[in-house]
Amino acid sequence: MWAVCKKEIQNYFFSPVGYVFIAIFMLISAVLFFNINLTANTYGTGYSGMADYSTALQNMTIYLSFITPVLTMRIFAEERKNKTDQLYLTSPLSITSVVLGKYFAALTVLLIAMVLNLIFPIVIALYTSSGSLSFAMLMVQYVGFFLIGATFMAIGVFVSSMTESQVVAAVVSFAVAAVIWLGDSMLTSLGSEALTDIASSLNMLARYQSFADGIVGFSPLIYYVSISGLFVFLTVRAIERRRWTGV
Repeated sequence: MWAVCKKEIQNYFFSPVGYVFIAIFMLISAVLFFNINLTANTYGTGYSGMADYSTALQNMTIYLSFITPVLTMRIFAEERKNKTDQLYLTSPLSITSVVLGKYFAALTVLLIAMVLNLIFPIVIALYTSSGSLSFAMLMVQYVGFFLIGATFMAIGVFVSSMTESQVVAAVVSFAVAAVIWLGDSMLTSLGSEALTDIASSLNMLARYQSFADGIVGFSPLIYYVSISGLFVFLTVRAIERRRWTGV
């Protein structure tokens, strides 16, 4: 598994993919930082900016769901198209090890981007004297952010395993992200209390709120880990099916 992970990390940075993802991630982070923390007029008080990075980070979760396909769209689709997937389909290496290795490699690139992202709260800490920036709370928020990223990565990896087209994998992943964002409001707008309850219970992004408040909630933690584990499991099953059926 770790050999696969190492190889995938190298592939990300021997090609433009890893750099493109990190560049987009940092560009969006910089724009949010500028708009929210440097120039935003908070509550109409005339105060320019916010000495709190949690709002920018929470907004970043929206964009994260749409940029994760940059990493995941090629992770299996490219190998399937080039027929190089036969190397692990016919090897004694377990499919679980292959899937986890590739998944952890994508998470490693996300972690690198998150480490670079720390420059923004560090700047806030250096140039504010109010002491309003709590690094303990910030770390909790980053944990929640990583869990959301890990969940979208798992979904993207599964989508990539179902097609040999990177474009299709990216489009479907974008569509899933859109459904996750808009599905809640769409179901709620139907006026059905039952549908509203279902939408509320399945709302992936609403569960980030406890992390945004600086609380590591047991329920959202289990939720994100379970959803990620489910899609990793589905990816393993999909590839094992191809191993034995050739389809």
